[in-house]
Amino acid sequence: MSTETQVRELDSSDQIITDLHLEHPNIVSHGYRPEGFENIVAQDWDSKVVTSTQRVYHLGDINMKRLSVAHDWIKARPGWKGLTVGNHDTKPFTWYLSNGWNEVAERIYLTYPEPLSRHVLYNHLCPLRILGDWDHIPNDVIERPRILLSHIPQPDDGMFDLNIHGHFHCEGHRANKLAMVKIRNAKQRLLALELVGYKLVNLMDFIVGKVQQDRTLYEYEATGVTCNQCKTSELLWWTGGDQAVYCRTCDPELVFEKSFQNPLTFGM
Repeated sequence: MSTETQVRELDSSDQIITDLHLEHPNIVSHGYRPEGFENIVAQDWDSKVVTSTQRVYHLGDINMKRLSVAHDWIKARPGWKGLTVGNHDTKPFTWYLSNGWNEVAERIYLTYPEPLSRHVLYNHLCPLRILGDWDHIPNDVIERPRILLSHIPQPDDGMFDLNIHGHFHCEGHRANKLAMVKIRNAKQRLLALELVGYKLVNLMDFIVGKVQQDRTLYEYEATGVTCNQCKTSELLWWTGGDQAVYCRTCDPELVFEKSFQNPLTFGM
């Protein structure tokens, strides 16, 4: 089974969701999600997906336990379902294709049907404006931008214009591991189920910035926060985790400096 799919064009009705973590008791008992979040997802899914051909893309990590029970839940949801497998999705692709999924791959490529300017496509980088570095991003137009869907964020190999990924949830989960830091680039955009109210998101709306999340991996803090190492309160770089705030001087791997030299090539 191929790790990638053929490129298809986005439709205005396409929906996206990520990191369901069905049958995961600890995610509730430890306070990371509310009791019954699965019902919130199901009610929203069933109300938004109205035909068997309407596409829903899931960015991986469907469940943690009771695989068959979780996939009975998946089978009960309407629509055409595409899956980019996550680190917890360990069955062969053929198993998922026999249990509610219409397409399974490590990466799914889509094309946006219209031209988009870079300032729209990279709207998740808007916090750069705070630092006066927004001008580093040219505002030229990309014809039919290519969108890459994946579970784990991908290095910029020149084959996509925007990478929508999951995996990190809302607390910078694993975002600060060295392997993730080394491949970080401005084309990556996180989708976190916890930050969109446990609901499906219209994919085209998400791309053009109509869907707001409480925070992203490209967020900057300078108020009431000090550097995790030297404890100063200079301009800081926040990488997504509560314990990962650094000033320019202490920034590990020079992430801060590299990202502002050229945000669109950072990580290559």
